[in-house]
Amino acid sequence: MFNNFIRNQFVKFLIVGFVNAIFGYGIFSFFILVGMHYSLAALFGTILGVLFNFRTISAVVFNSRNNWLIIKFAGVYVIIYLLNLIGLYIFKLFFINVYIAGAILILPMAIISYMLNKKFVFNVDEEISVFGLWLKKTIVNLSNYHSYFIWFLYSLCAAVLIVEIAAFNISPLNFHHIYGEGLAGGGRDFSTFYFAGYRLRTVNEFYVVKNYNEFLPEEHERGISRFIYPPLLAFIFVPLSFLSLHVAFTWYSYLILIIFGASIFLATHFIVDKILARLVIGAIFLLSPIIWMHLAHGQTDILVLFCLALAFYFLSKYNSKSAGFFIGIAALLKLTPVIFIPYLYLKNKKAFWISVLTLIFGSLLLGVDRLFKFVDNLSSFSGTWATSSIFNNGLMGIFYNRLTRSIMSFSTSRSVYSILILLSVIFFFLALYRRIKINKTSTDEFFVLAEFAIFTSLMILIPSVSLIYNGVHLLFLLLTWWWLRERKIFSLKKQFFLDMLIFLIFSQPLLISWFQTIPGSLFFVFRPIYILIFLFIIFKEYSKKTYEQRS
Repeated sequence: MFNNFIRNQFVKFLIVGFVNAIFGYGIFSFFILVGMHYSLAALFGTILGVLFNFRTISAVVFNSRNNWLIIKFAGVYVIIYLLNLIGLYIFKLFFINVYIAGAILILPMAIISYMLNKKFVFNVDEEISVFGLWLKKTIVNLSNYHSYFIWFLYSLCAAVLIVEIAAFNISPLNFHHIYGEGLAGGGRDFSTFYFAGYRLRTVNEFYVVKNYNEFLPEEHERGISRFIYPPLLAFIFVPLSFLSLHVAFTWYSYLILIIFGASIFLATHFIVDKILARLVIGAIFLLSPIIWMHLAHGQTDILVLFCLALAFYFLSKYNSKSAGFFIGIAALLKLTPVIFIPYLYLKNKKAFWISVLTLIFGSLLLGVDRLFKFVDNLSSFSGTWATSSIFNNGLMGIFYNRLTRSIMSFSTSRSVYSILILLSVIFFFLALYRRIKINKTSTDEFFVLAEFAIFTSLMILIPSVSLIYNGVHLLFLLLTWWWLRERKIFSLKKQFFLDMLIFLIFSQPLLISWFQTIPGSLFFVFRPIYILIFLFIIFKEYSKKTYEQRS
């Protein structure tokens, strides 16, 4: 039995890989020890490892004597090097020692290396593995319903991150000098949540501080920031406040990435090729400034997104009570999801009443006095400014431009903008009401998806203060784009236009410094308009399918 175990090809690969890993890790550690940057240490370790590993793997594992295979073998290690480099960088962001990070990556890199070598280099097994079947299916699917441009788009996304890492120009991704301290400083917004939780468990007050001396000593060090968020967030951060600020922020960042992955998993439950969709959608987000700025600030939008993803999942599965409950929780975490409550009244009365009851009982449990303090703090904060830059998601930032500034004050512009938005939302709900009456009994999940795409987009478009990290809610917009592509709804020209809109909305090039200044930034100033155009296309397709349903 032991002999059979030893003869197993993958086991032999692991044993030989262990010897090779000791050699490669030893070289890597030596170069780090002499002061070389981790990316160069990984590069030279990989080059020397290729020469050493080729002989051991080809002879012992795959019984091959063909020395020309070293070219393919080296190609595999180029892929392993890039994956290893990205892995080291991600660990570095979370303050994990580079020696420990290198050790953690050994096993996953070994598994990937084995699969690539078996399939593409030595190819001793003629039978197609499960991984091979999935890879073949994935390539066929991509060829069938993706234009050549989409390959360019994904490649550019990956190239952006690799170029930035290679240039050692990420700290993180140049955002810390624009909007806060970034990961190295613990995240400006995270500090606000952390100290709100700390104050809640110590002095039971986190909204109103009467004088400067009532702030905690640690808050003076970090920079005092008023808590303007719903009270539920302070309660959520109480457990983290028992840890030091730095440790709490690190663990919170891990948790947020896991929750974001779970949100993608839930939201893609109806997609035909789920694995491919989750990989591509995850990559587009992770190579976008949206997710990086969210991490750098330590924001909470992903917590809200998770509740909305659960609500979407349950609503599409006809579980009204659960859908209403999670919409109510989302509205307790952040004010903007309240826009879903009148939508539920049109879509599903049972879900509507559950969401209302959740909101009422939640407010009573958290304290009505705290709710009033929250509204007072929020109104005094948002009424004084509006976001307007390449990192803006709100339409107010577009409306309050040089022309409007020349003819009216900020307060007047804000009043006019509020009236226009209110009238637009009323008109939209009237139009939506007619369509929901027709399609509410339909089993086609596109209707719920399109509705969530529209309302989550409105959550970030309507507020006067809306920064790029709020863009995590565009998950449903991205899913709608994927759904339309998967079914080849549009012509190649129209699909090319949609691809361009998605690329501009998710703004991958903003990861490069050149695009953060004029003229490069001009492509991304109108992001809210791009979102609005995409919503118009979605609503048009939504209306078309609705009236097809009636006929």
